Amino acid sequence: MDTSTKQDKLLFFGITFGALAAFTFIINYVNPIIGFGLEYIFLLAILMAGIITILKFDLGRISEKYKNPSLYLISGIIWSILAIMKWLKYFNKDNFDWIIASIFTVIAIINWIGYFKKSNK
Repeated sequence: MDTSTKQDKLLFFGITFGALAAFTFIINYVNPIIGFGLEYIFLLAILMAGIITILKFDLGRISEKYKNPSLYLISGIIWSILAIMKWLKYFNKDNFDWIIASIFTVIAIINWIGYFKKSNK
């Protein structure tokens, strides 16, 4: 049984919010961050609980709308540009940008493979 009611979603949101608010309050109490008050703790907990609730209950319905090849193409182009920028920065200066450039390249390759697989080219 994979159905869920609004009460289930609200209960899950409430439990998640309470746990995250308590967790962030404890972290802020043990290691205080200057300027990070109680209002920010609750705002962060509400935001994270909302994201977790949406991912748990509505991710399948949301992702069905965006399963077309053009999004893989756009994403592949963006990640390729980012990878090229990082590789050029690495080759111009001897630093540790090769790690991020390698990760961006792998993500770009995965997106290009997804594009060609979905578009049957």
